[in-house]
Amino acid sequence: MILTLSEKQKLARLTHKAIIANILQLSVIERLSRKDSEIVLGVLPLSHVQGVVASHSSVYLRDRIVMHTKFDMQAALGSIQTHKINRLYLVIALLLFFLSSLSSMFLLGFPVISP
Repeated sequence: MILTLSEKQKLARLTHKAIIANILQLSVIERLSRKDSEIVLGVLPLSHVQGVVASHSSVYLRDRIVMHTKFDMQAALGSIQTHKINRLYLVIALLLFFLSSLSSMFLLGFPVISP
């Protein structure tokens, strides 16, 4: 199923156990791709399940989180530079904001890790 950004969003009821399981799953995968704790930029909406999972996974992994109350491109780029942020969690809407000149984009189901 392909969902575009213009389609109406559907609400899903998630249990605490499901969210905690997702946090633990992400934490296991994260530990495989890193050696130390990281510095994370926190701009995802915390009202969104992925914002909750990303932020709580970062806390669970003892990462340092630089939080922003809202998304502001200049502030985000400034924080990346100032705090030497080395991990971003992005939802498609934020990625499109970063790359607004693109006419199409393909996202794969794995994290992009630099060599």
